[in-house]
Amino acid sequence: MSELKEFHDENSNHEVRKLEMELRKTIKELQIKNKDLKEQKEKAESSDKLKSIFLANMSHEIRTPMNSIIGFSSLLINNGHNKTKSKEYLKIINKNGEGLLKLINDIIDFSKIEVGELKLEKNEFHMDELMDEVYKSFSVNKQLIDKNINFKIDSKPNCCITSDKNRIKQILNNLISNSIKFTDSGEITFGCYFIKPNILKCYVKDTGSGVSCDDQKEIFNRFTQVNRKEHSRKEGTGLGLSIIKGLIELLDGKINVKSKIDKGSIFYFSIPIEKSSVEIKTKRTINKTCDFSGIRILIAEDIANNFDLLFEYLNDTNCDIFWAKNGLECVNYFKETNYDIILMDMRMPVMSGYEAIQKIREIDKNIPIIAQTAYGFSDDKQKLIDLGCSDYISKPIFKNDFLKILSKYI
Repeated sequence: MSELKEFHDENSNHEVRKLEMELRKTIKELQIKNKDLKEQKEKAESSDKLKSIFLANMSHEIRTPMNSIIGFSSLLINNGHNKTKSKEYLKIINKNGEGLLKLINDIIDFSKIEVGELKLEKNEFHMDELMDEVYKSFSVNKQLIDKNINFKIDSKPNCCITSDKNRIKQILNNLISNSIKFTDSGEITFGCYFIKPNILKCYVKDTGSGVSCDDQKEIFNRFTQVNRKEHSRKEGTGLGLSIIKGLIELLDGKINVKSKIDKGSIFYFSIPIEKSSVEIKTKRTINKTCDFSGIRILIAEDIANNFDLLFEYLNDTNCDIFWAKNGLECVNYFKETNYDIILMDMRMPVMSGYEAIQKIREIDKNIPIIAQTAYGFSDDKQKLIDLGCSDYISKPIFKNDFLKILSKYI
């Protein structure tokens, strides 16, 4: 009987030990999960805080230019100012409008980078011409002139490469704009050179306020803005450098920064490219005044102000302009009269531009149809071409770009 009891006790102890081991294992797993949940909670709270700061900054960034646009527009409408004052007000309105457009483009780029939908458009181009374009665009920059900053190109390769020209230009433009913002005197230089046969290194160097070592670790994170002493109140959404980093990584490159407080910064990035042995001819520039005599242009646009703008762009080209206020009118006018070019807004009442294009293409496969779209994503172009468009231009539409596209089909 005692032997049976011993056996029972030993078996019970074994079961207890087994349960204890399982319990310890479960507790350990719960502790690990609890730690993970705590870290995720902290990350989520940090992300929510950053998003709240971002939204507050975004509200400020939108309202600031809108305040100038609406305010100075009201002054022009309600008060009788002399021509000098009116011209100055219009410059302010135009500048703030451009700033607002850049903000919208930044939000679009950031959103597409976040979801992995931003696509590259690689083509052949002269790198030295791109550098010249960037230099010319900033050589008349008001902030550079007012601050008396020496702005120059350090180095540029005289060769033809294959990459996404617009994105490289966007990266350089944003880095230079950033340097201008945080530089009050001295100089800003930029350039590029090959560190390997197919690796291009570009840089922007300034004598600005600099970035601390701690901030250098965070500066490329989304929604992040660093404080730079007296510059801590500078405007910004905290997206600029994050977008730059995203674009460079999309190009399979890397970006870094070297900086010292009150000494300046140098931002540099390296990207793989393909060199081309083919010489590209410089594109013919379109004269500011174009002669479209005898050309009949049908504009399908439901917003009167948008039609008025295109009418003004075309007013001195000697063409004949016709207005369709929706897609159905456009199709009916096309059936009744001959036109040389159709400008088609894509979102219209009664019948959309998409449907109107399909119906026109059933009748005529060759007439040039240029889509006007407010979306402006790079992958939208292919969708519109597949639909039957000859070309497209994204809103807001600028006169020189508009006339260049029209000239291709006249």
